[in-house]
Amino acid sequence: MRPARYNENDRPNTLGNWWRTFWQYPSPRMIAASLAAAGVARLAVGGWRRLDLVVAVAVVAAQPFTEWVLHVFVLHFKPRKMGAINLDLYIAKKHRAHHLDPADIGLTFVQLPALYSLIGGFFVALLIGFRDIHLALTGTATGYVLLFVYEWMHFLIHSTYVPRSTIYKVIYRAHRLHHFKSEHYWFGVTNPIGDIVLRTYPNQSTVAVSPTARTLGVAVD
Repeated sequence: MRPARYNENDRPNTLGNWWRTFWQYPSPRMIAASLAAAGVARLAVGGWRRLDLVVAVAVVAAQPFTEWVLHVFVLHFKPRKMGAINLDLYIAKKHRAHHLDPADIGLTFVQLPALYSLIGGFFVALLIGFRDIHLALTGTATGYVLLFVYEWMHFLIHSTYVPRSTIYKVIYRAHRLHHFKSEHYWFGVTNPIGDIVLRTYPNQSTVAVSPTARTLGVAVD
């Protein structure tokens, strides 16, 4: 059983060791396998067109905004009562647990029940939308690449690895502000584009520390 937290005495705090730790969890392996399957399937059906490039570029261009929308409206979904039904989302519960304990490595990953739906649902949605297996597989493979990058970046941000590159420092700083200063801003994980366009990327000096950054405004059981 892997420890929930990284122990710096176990191994040096290097990027390579974090990369090896990353692969010990099921989510990256599942995404990589799905990406390989989608890639092989796309090569098998052939029939490449310029439209494939358009689809791939469109998926990449949409990613900052889909990431923002999912974070705001799904991950930060608050429990609500609808008549006699108490409505809550599994993935939102897990995300609240992640905010409560950002150092828990296992909670940095997309949880498996949600990952199954995400992997399968994305392909089905593209197939229905395009009605073309070629374009659906191109978009799916591109999406899986972005999902893998998301998992790796989110995992690394919550590790004890110290940022070195300028780009990673920007991403790291914004996500840490989201967790430890205010949950109302800095929703991007892999890039700040969605936040900048949608105006949730303020100067951190103008933002007060939120008392609900850890609980997301939901009472802890």
